[in-house]
Amino acid sequence: MEKRTIKVIKKDDRDREAKAARGSSKKTKRQATRDAISTVGGWVRDLQEKQRTESRRAFESLFVDPMVPATEG
Repeated sequence: MEKRTIKVIKKDDRDREAKAARGSSKKTKRQATRDAISTVGGWVRDLQEKQRTESRRAFESLFVDPMVPATEG
């Protein structure tokens, strides 16, 4: 027959470990994932805004009268 051991964890020890885990300064896996997604999302928004601005300038340049100087018009 196989011997098995049972580990007894007292309620006080369990509560102390839970408080230590909650109070730790390490980020949880979920928080680290949220931070990474937020960072990448910011990069995507910046890139999209840059592309929109460049596209808008290119589109508007199609309708500029070549005979009128750019400072007048």
